[in-house]
Amino acid sequence: MFSDSHLHLTLPSPYGYEAQDRDVALKRAVGNGIGLVVDLGVDLDTSKKVVDLTESVDIVWGAVGLHPWWISKNISEEELSQIEDLSSNPKVKFIGETGLDLSVNGENIDLQKKVFVEMIQLAKKVDLPLNMHCGQAHEEMVDIIFSEGAPSRGLLIHDS
Repeated sequence: MFSDSHLHLTLPSPYGYEAQDRDVALKRAVGNGIGLVVDLGVDLDTSKKVVDLTESVDIVWGAVGLHPWWISKNISEEELSQIEDLSSNPKVKFIGETGLDLSVNGENIDLQKKVFVEMIQLAKKVDLPLNMHCGQAHEEMVDIIFSEGAPSRGLLIHDS
């Protein structure tokens, strides 16, 4: 069986899928031997949609988190609490997508770092691995991971 560990099924185009395209993509995936896909949230709204999708589609597992491209303000304790609550769903298998990106949204790198640390701490608290995005911020991410300590369940990273 094959798996796809990084999809944005609940994020609309141009980064994800419209509903009818999502259904076609999932059918095509199954037809090609893919038995598991991980849909990643990028903010609170998409993380909620991820959890909803995991509950309605057997092959979809989820990741809930805050992606650096979608961070534009300080994240409230309430938002963090809601993401933590979503992570308790049995089909949520990662915290993420999270990370740092200097190539697209680098002007708010201090805020990105703050949120990345919060996502690392959450992953450790709820004992889930971290699904990370890195956009030309390798050194910064490594520094933070070594400073904070990696979640015991590990890390998955992709470079943009």
